[in-house]
Amino acid sequence: MLTNASSSARPFLAIACLTVFKATYSLSWGTGTRIVASEILPLSVRGSALGFAEIFNFASIFTLSLVFPSLLAAGSGTAFAVFAVMGVVSCLFVLAWVPETKGRTLEEIEAGVHVGRAAR
Repeated sequence: MLTNASSSARPFLAIACLTVFKATYSLSWGTGTRIVASEILPLSVRGSALGFAEIFNFASIFTLSLVFPSLLAAGSGTAFAVFAVMGVVSCLFVLAWVPETKGRTLEEIEAGVHVGRAAR
C-alpha cells in the first residue's frame, strides 16, 4: 500500500495511519463492546450477552496478534494502513448502526429494543 512512498515519508505515514486507527478504534469498537452494549441490551440478557461479546473481543485480539507479524513483514506502513482503513470502516459502521442513548433511561432504551427500534 505504502510501497511507492519515499523512504523518508514512510515512518510518518505509518505513524499517521496508527493515529487514525487508534482514534477510530476509540470512537467505535473500543467503547462499543463495553459501554454501549451495556446500555442497549435488555436487563434479562445483559450479563450473558456481555460475556459473549467479551469472548469475541478477546478472540479478535488473539487473531490480531497472530496476523500482525505477517502484516509487519510486508512493511510497517502497510500494516498500519490496513488497520487505519479497518478503523475508518468500523467507525462508519458504528455511526450508521449504533443507536444514540444519551438522555434516555434504561427502561426507554429497553422498550425501544423490544419494538425493534433502539432510538434511531
